[in-house]
Amino acid sequence: MNMENESKLMIHQNLYCESVLSDLTGSKFIKDWLIENEPIFESITITPKGLPSIIHFNHCGEVYEGIRDFGRLYMLLKDLQTRVK
Repeated sequence: MNMENESKLMIHQNLYCESVLSDLTGSKFIKDWLIENEPIFESITITPKGLPSIIHFNHCGEVYEGIRDFGRLYMLLKDLQTRVK
């Protein structure tokens, strides 16, 4: 993927992540939110074999805060869900 296309993808993913963050309200079950948003989480993370996922939120020196915040929240909620089971 060339740099221009990757920049456009990052902008799109950032906007989507920001909208998904606003969807998480007290009326939505966390389990459902995690299932619904797993595909976007997988698309914004790098997962080296045997290591934890890394959120890919920096491109050409620009930080995409929506991607960063969404990824961190997703990882936190997933961890909490695992511990509560």
